[in-house]
Amino acid sequence: MRAFLATALGFLACPCTFAQTAGPVRADLSLAGGKTTYRIGEPIVLLLSFTASEPSYSLNGTTTDPPSPIDALTLSPTTGVFPVLDDQARGHRYSPDYASISDLEVNKPVVAGLTVNAVYRFDQPGHYKVHVTTNRVSSGDLLHSQPLGPLTTNEVEFDIETMSDADEAALAASLEKQIREANTLQQAQQFAGQLRWLTGDAATRTKLSLFLKQKTFAPFSLDASPGLWIARNRAFVVAELERALADPSQSLSSGFSLLQTAADLKARLIVPLIHLLLTNPCRRSKSKPNTCIRSPRLFPNAQGSPRSTQQSRSSLVLPNARKQTARTLPPRARS
Repeated sequence: MRAFLATALGFLACPCTFAQTAGPVRADLSLAGGKTTYRIGEPIVLLLSFTASEPSYSLNGTTTDPPSPIDALTLSPTTGVFPVLDDQARGHRYSPDYASISDLEVNKPVVAGLTVNAVYRFDQPGHYKVHVTTNRVSSGDLLHSQPLGPLTTNEVEFDIETMSDADEAALAASLEKQIREANTLQQAQQFAGQLRWLTGDAATRTKLSLFLKQKTFAPFSLDASPGLWIARNRAFVVAELERALADPSQSLSSGFSLLQTAADLKARLIVPLIHLLLTNPCRRSKSKPNTCIRSPRLFPNAQGSPRSTQQSRSSLVLPNARKQTARTLPPRARS
């Protein structure tokens, strides 16, 4: 099944060209720091450099998390790789309603950074190639700009090696310690950014610990949920979130986040991405719009405001959690 998924995604993502033609703006791709070998779970950072040979061109320098469709990363081969961004987005990619636009000065490169791990999770060692098709460049002045059209970069190559369970466990423990001891949210986010891309069970336990027992910097808290989407063992993540939902002592300091994250991850377990690629229920079933597997199917009150947090816990259709949840609901929630 995994091999079939890789093949199907490879055909869907295959572009017609792998090198851009000569033009007034060139897009070049390189690996940050010249690094070419990474262990599974280490961030793979791409540097996307834009150079104009003529004036009157501008660049959209906005980089978002999750990545917007302004850049398309094409990886080969796709064996041993899971498309985490497509799995999470399910055809509804995030596109910002803002942009940071700057002029491209002639022969003065401008660089944007991209993280491959935000798009693909590497589950096996191997040798890979990646290129980027980007729509960041426009022509004309800022008030009358027109998209230049897609630019395709050169390919870069890198190797993925395994990370031992012991090494991952030690790294995850060290990062959690640094996060717990951090004095500022910015420091904690820096360490959480490294933890996020680790894929194994040891790191997943650490992510769950940080998600369920948040590190706070009043009035803000560190959000560890993005790392849960990267975890290779999603069934384990969902089981732990179900257990938390059924636990009366579990803090809901994260508000709707626990319920929403549990519902979204559970939905992806119920209908894997390969099923959507093969059946495309969003198009086939006009009478059942929720077959696109969005969280409202699993969270009945998601269309409006939940009548109470306590009721929301019991109404979330996570079978294991529902069986264990038998607390008395407030009078208003029992109506």
